[in-house]
Amino acid sequence: EDSAEPNSSRSPETPQDSHRSPRNQSQIRQLVKEFALAAIQGVNVTRVDVFTGERRNAVYKIDKPLRNFSVSETFENVGERESKFVVAVLREVISTKDETRVLKLFTRIAEEISVEAARESGGAVSSSSEETLQRLWGNFNNLTEEERQRTVLLELNLPENHRPYTSNKFSADDVGEGGGAPDLGSLAAATQEKQVPAAAERVFLLLENEKEARERTVTCLKILKVYAIATGNQTKDKAKGADGSPKVADEAENA
Repeated sequence: EDSAEPNSSRSPETPQDSHRSPRNQSQIRQLVKEFALAAIQGVNVTRVDVFTGERRNAVYKIDKPLRNFSVSETFENVGERESKFVVAVLREVISTKDETRVLKLFTRIAEEISVEAARESGGAVSSSSEETLQRLWGNFNNLTEEERQRTVLLELNLPENHRPYTSNKFSADDVGEGGGAPDLGSLAAATQEKQVPAAAERVFLLLENEKEARERTVTCLKILKVYAIATGNQTKDKAKGADGSPKVADEAENA
C-alpha cells in the first residue's frame, strides 16, 4: 500500500541535476534496468542516523513498478524496522560530495527540529537550531573520505511529525514466554529513548558498498522521481511502453 503522497507544490528535480547524467534514452533505460534488477532483489547498505550517528545494517528495495521504495533496518538484539514510501515523495536525492547542498539540507532540518521541539515543549526549546546543525554536521563529518564517496542522502517530503515507519519485525528471541507477543517496548526503547526528532527520521543517509553504486542510485532515483510524478495520474497502461516496461526514459527526456 502506498504511503503519503508528495506535496505537489515542490518542483521536481530533473535528472540533469545529477553527476554524469545519461544523455539519451538507451543509456537511461540501461542504467535504470541495472538499478532495478539489483534493488528489486534488495541491496545491502548501512544506514547512518544523522541525529545520533548510530550505524545500522539495512536493505533497500524497490517494487517491480518502480514506485515504492523501502528501507529495512536491523536493530541489534531487538529486531527490524521498515520504512516504505512512494518515490515521488523524495524531496532531496543528494550525492554527498556536493557539500553545499548537504549543508543546506542539514540547516533546514535543524530549523525544523527546533520548531518541533518548541511545539512539543510548549515554547521552551532545549537547544537552538545552530546547536542542532552542529550535531548533524558533526555526525556527517565523522564519515571517512572513502565512505563519503559511497554515501546517498535522501530526504522525504512528508507532513510535520510524520515518521515513515510502516512495520516492525521481531525475531523469535523477542517473543514473550509461552509464545506470547513480542516486547514492543524494546524497539521503542531502541529508537525513542534517544529522542530522535521526526524531521531527522525523514532523512536517510545510506552507505552503498561501492562508489559506482552510489552514482547509479542517485541518478536513477532522480529519474524515477520525475517519472513517478509525471505518471501519477495516469493508468498503468498509459504508464507502460509497448514492451510493458515503464516509459522512464521518455519522461526523463522531457523533464
